[in-house]
Amino acid sequence: MYQLQEPLSVNYILHNFDQEQLMEYYLGVPLQLEGAFCSPFRKDNNPSCSLFYTKNGTLYFKDFTGIFSGDVFSLVKYLYSCSFHECLNIIAKDFNLLQTQVNKTRAKIIEKKIYPTPTKTKCNIQVKRRKWSYGDKKYWEPYGITSELLEKFDVKALSNVWVNGTCIYSHKEKDPGYVYKFGKDHFKIYFPTRTTNRFLSNTSRIQGLNYLPKKGNVLVITKSYKDVILLNSYGIPAIAPQSESSYPSKDIISDLKERFYKVFTLYDFDYAGVKTASKARKLYGIQPLFITNGRFNTYNRKAKDITDYYKVHGRENTRLLIEMAKSKYIRKPNK
Repeated sequence: MYQLQEPLSVNYILHNFDQEQLMEYYLGVPLQLEGAFCSPFRKDNNPSCSLFYTKNGTLYFKDFTGIFSGDVFSLVKYLYSCSFHECLNIIAKDFNLLQTQVNKTRAKIIEKKIYPTPTKTKCNIQVKRRKWSYGDKKYWEPYGITSELLEKFDVKALSNVWVNGTCIYSHKEKDPGYVYKFGKDHFKIYFPTRTTNRFLSNTSRIQGLNYLPKKGNVLVITKSYKDVILLNSYGIPAIAPQSESSYPSKDIISDLKERFYKVFTLYDFDYAGVKTASKARKLYGIQPLFITNGRFNTYNRKAKDITDYYKVHGRENTRLLIEMAKSKYIRKPNK
């Protein structure tokens, strides 16, 4: 006899397991929440899928070939060609949300489903660079980032991009592309004016890590290389994982906490950002900072991150915001 502890519903499932656990389980590959990746369900020579959170906090999988798009429940319905009710039952069984006996406590341990190894194509990125133009200056300088800073942090303007030998991008003034380089053949491509497929990456290296000083008073872990570069222009060492859902390993965090007197996170004040910052605080005791936007009765600074704040308020007001945070949260270590 099977019996649920509570009525089977979306809320019941999401109360026990978060969307990322479910999505990773049914995709059968590690989650990548920033940039495009190859489909785990078909041969995909060029990365054509992405994951992102919608404004209401729903994790969404999109295949840009048009084959499938939807949340994890829609994904299960698609994979099993089943109804919504059948989808809920499949998830409940896979994640041990059903009891085999009424008087037994539900098992907490999930036996990982074994998937056949997805067909993967190594993402080999090649680029051709071009000279900086007035259009590049027009894009970057409102965020406080000069061509000198971009050169220092190995950011180049792009003429062409090839993925696995196929040209997927040629420069257009209305669609500029930039490459972040993190060592030989480790690239992240950024298309700032696009609304979808804005990033393409073949690396998991932490952005900004090799630019950190050996020791320091403050370190900020943020969510984008653009933020890393701007913070450095104010003398604030910073790093950013490749994905907002990922986080540096325990060993890296331990090393950074030994090298820096105080470590902060600075993520967007939204569902994904607050979740990641809360995880860092719980696991490592790292103080979260946010540029608030009026949600939950907070002060509205009219920006989602430090570079947007610069664009709205200018260099001096950004400096004042940083100094205010320093005076509030940082005390100099005793010599």
